[in-house]
Amino acid sequence: MNEDFDGLTSGSSAAAGKLMQDGISSTQLLQMLLQREKLLYQNYPLSLASGEGMIGWRERNRECAWMCAAAKRIGLEMDAASLAVSIFDRVVTSVKIPGKYVNCVAVGSLSIAKKLCEDHEEDAPVFLGRLRLEYSAQELKRMEIKILEVLRWDAHLPNLNRFVECLLSELDAAFLLPSIK
Repeated sequence: MNEDFDGLTSGSSAAAGKLMQDGISSTQLLQMLLQREKLLYQNYPLSLASGEGMIGWRERNRECAWMCAAAKRIGLEMDAASLAVSIFDRVVTSVKIPGKYVNCVAVGSLSIAKKLCEDHEEDAPVFLGRLRLEYSAQELKRMEIKILEVLRWDAHLPNLNRFVECLLSELDAAFLLPSIK
């Protein structure tokens, strides 16, 4: 993969600011994100595995809405929620997910995104308690590992929040970002 991608972190504001300080313009960053998106999805078209007991688009949409609501409820920023949805989408389009595990995949995706985007660490039991879930810390850890294996340990995925921030920066309209969030 292109070495330029190594500088991209999931914390989009921080990443964009750091890259621009390093002499990379918002145009270049936007082009890098678009190229990364093409690379990620050329081998993984956006389709869900079909079959009895596997999740469909309705379940995917329900879990994405849950992740966004849960992120808001526990005070996560938009970059974490957006990254969680990107991680979740990459997993559900890469492997077959039985319906009974879809929420656990969503929780694991949200947990990974939180760890990558937020400055403070939080114990898994506290995180699960704040979400009002009854998964054990061990179950969450196992799911996080499975998700990271599917992602080949690369959770720094392009996501909507990063594209919007770069695009607004390129248009000299970064002042609009707070109202969009």
